Amino acid sequence: MDKKSELQSVFLNGKRVCLRPLHPDEDLTDYLSWMNYQEITRYLETGKSVTTIKSLRDYIIQNNSSNSILLGIFIKETGKHIGNIKLHLIDYQNRSAEIGIIIGDKTSQGQGYACESIRLLLDHAFLRLNLHRVSAGMVVNNIASKRVFEKSGFVLEGTLRESFLLDGTYHDCYRLGILESEYMSIPDKEA
Repeated sequence: MDKKSELQSVFLNGKRVCLRPLHPDEDLTDYLSWMNYQEITRYLETGKSVTTIKSLRDYIIQNNSSNSILLGIFIKETGKHIGNIKLHLIDYQNRSAEIGIIIGDKTSQGQGYACESIRLLLDHAFLRLNLHRVSAGMVVNNIASKRVFEKSGFVLEGTLRESFLLDGTYHDCYRLGILESEYMSIPDKEA
């Protein structure tokens, strides 16, 4: 895809990253390698089975609907695809949704791209979709994920005991959430 058409397909634009829909035929190479790399998917349901090109295409198509938005995270300067972010289980009646993120490119982890991406999608959720709350979940051992969501304003709401099976052992999972009023009161939403 050329730079001009890439810019035209940007859905949310940040300082260092842009979020855009994934193209089922063009954005799969890196994505497929992340999904089959156990270190990256260790704490994800998708890490429990082999991912194929067909299953990724199907996933992309299924997760862009009226109640789900799946976007690729791209570094603006280089156009490099470094991860994905998803707002799903969008419930317009109760004004709530669930958010999930993966930074699959190892060299891009810990660089603040996840926080910027979460805040871009929260802006969209609260200001454009008029949602009231957004929640997230992660395995207790996924310390980096918990830290990113807390840095983005999420509050620990509870623990689901022994709810994730990993390496033959059940692990607890955290549930975090952020309300529209909490997000809007963050003085500097920059990552």
